[in-house]
Amino acid sequence: MLSLALALLLLLDPPAPAPDRPSLVVQIDRGDEACVDVDLAHLHDAVELALGWALEHRGDAPAQPWDTAVTIACLAEGEPQIEVAIRDPQTGTNASRVFDAPDETDPERRAEILALVVSDLVRSTWHALEQEAPAQLEPSDPDQTSARTRRRARAISRRPTAPYLAGDGFVVRSYFGEGAPKLMLGEQVELIHRPLRNLAWKIDGEIMAWRVPAELAVLKTMTVTVAPALLGYAEFGGSSRPGRPGRMAIYAGAGARVGGVRTLGEGSASSKFRAIAGPLATARIEVACGRFVRLALVGETGWLAVGPEDPRGLTMRGSWANGTFVIVSAF
Repeated sequence: MLSLALALLLLLDPPAPAPDRPSLVVQIDRGDEACVDVDLAHLHDAVELALGWALEHRGDAPAQPWDTAVTIACLAEGEPQIEVAIRDPQTGTNASRVFDAPDETDPERRAEILALVVSDLVRSTWHALEQEAPAQLEPSDPDQTSARTRRRARAISRRPTAPYLAGDGFVVRSYFGEGAPKLMLGEQVELIHRPLRNLAWKIDGEIMAWRVPAELAVLKTMTVTVAPALLGYAEFGGSSRPGRPGRMAIYAGAGARVGGVRTLGEGSASSKFRAIAGPLATARIEVACGRFVRLALVGETGWLAVGPEDPRGLTMRGSWANGTFVIVSAF
């Protein structure tokens, strides 16, 4: 009779199926200690921002067997330390790490720091999936996870903390061809997506202008261009904690710059925009000034293969080089 009752209960109220993507629960064991006195809602928002939206963020809900569960607890009063423990069904990991408690007094700032600790621990745990056969990643317990869920967890472990960078910069460019502008100034906006650690793509758009001396008169010259590029990068030094400046990144890659140039004045062959295009190589050094703000210096060189060639006016052919100072937002 007991077996029949259990069977009926399962039929009437079956257990919820495991999700098809990783899920995360972050809980705090506050106790009587102040070292984990954080803004809980801000902590969960910061964890979600750091890890992205490819996984299900369940806040501090009761942990299910298929959840990756992280618990934060205080260890000592005299020199407060925090223990961050993780139970992960994707890798079968049960582990913990001990960190010094954040010395910030603002609960929101403490939450940002702890969120980065949590995201780094989750990423490093899921990075173990890189060691398994990449084709299948079959789970040992199908009730708690699946091959699809484990593949998603592995993909999340490959991503950097801030996968998107948006910037606004000031550009100084020089063209070296005969009859080309020796100096142009302008503004550039950029977007960088870093889908993987050490790999990124970038696109920027810029507008530049200058008065260029020509044979007959000074030409008012304006260029409008866009430039997609594929980049490799590395981050090192400093601290990855929010508000701790000094962490650096170096990028290098190649792409192309395409757009148009317009000239006004006596000797201009046309007042309409004329096409310019050419390949480019670029390098970039970036310094973190805090959780969301970075500064970057960008160098670029290229060769205009397509452009106007006016014997008595403007020539936009040959090599160029420029430098850009960029204020970057990371998110």
